Amino acid sequence: MRQMPRSRYIAAGLCLALIAAFLVYVVLNKQVSEENRLQAVVTANESIPAGRVIENYMVSIKSFPKKLIPPGAAINTEAVVGQVALQPLKKGDPISMSQLAPKGAALGLSYAVPEGMRAVTVALDPIIGVAGFLKPGDHVDVLATFEVGETSVTKTVLQNVLLLATGSEIVKSKLEPGGKQAKAETQPNATLAVTPTDAEKLILAESKGKLRLTLRPSGETSYVASRGVTSRQLIGYVPPEATTRPASSQVAVRPTVQRTVLTGPPPIMRETPRAEMSPILPPLRTEEEKETGKRIQVVRGTKIEEVVVPQ
Repeated sequence: MRQMPRSRYIAAGLCLALIAAFLVYVVLNKQVSEENRLQAVVTANESIPAGRVIENYMVSIKSFPKKLIPPGAAINTEAVVGQVALQPLKKGDPISMSQLAPKGAALGLSYAVPEGMRAVTVALDPIIGVAGFLKPGDHVDVLATFEVGETSVTKTVLQNVLLLATGSEIVKSKLEPGGKQAKAETQPNATLAVTPTDAEKLILAESKGKLRLTLRPSGETSYVASRGVTSRQLIGYVPPEATTRPASSQVAVRPTVQRTVLTGPPPIMRETPRAEMSPILPPLRTEEEKETGKRIQVVRGTKIEEVVVPQ
């Protein structure tokens, strides 16, 4: 068999090398063009500090080379508006979703408070209500119980209130008799989102009475008019104890006289003899008295006296 000339082998090798070089060039050129291709992403219109809630005017859409776009870059403004910047964002830089976080209590309670509202934390009755199943995001009504004189009054002071958080704190207990430290108590509390005016009502109700929460059904937003209820309405009129009556209202009680009843035959009544009384004699007159004047008898009780009236 006739052998192929050496020059042909060399020519075939050169052709294969050229083909390989061409393919490499095509692949590399494609990669370079892919990196230089422009892509629309969300960029910051101004420097945004960390912790700031992003608003619509702070961002816009711009085209950047793909090689300059960070991973996870936002491609529409709706995805970033309302989010919180976790780190400072420079003006003109693309914004990555890893640099943002949803607005909520996880970032701090201030991010969970709706606009125009205030967060108020109040202490609750040790029985927090609804068996402790309240959770952030629920809507509740606030009931307060007050002591007015000798009557208790319970009234709904706020309705359809957003519950931001629940918790408890350790309250130092008072010393027991003998100087021993009593066991610390747990005081439940709740943080509610209310208007500034309702915040005043809530703080006053907490300082003057005990608060309880009632859970509303999901989506329930109706308002119910209520005048509250008193203990007298609940159990009726209870007269005060005799010991609590003032001295002026006490009624004087007549002493009772015990009478002895005799039984048997009637007693025999015997007449007691009277003592004989000697007659009262007028006093003796002296000769001197006879000559001096007229005498008059004066009777004073059982005594008889004679008075001489000068003539």
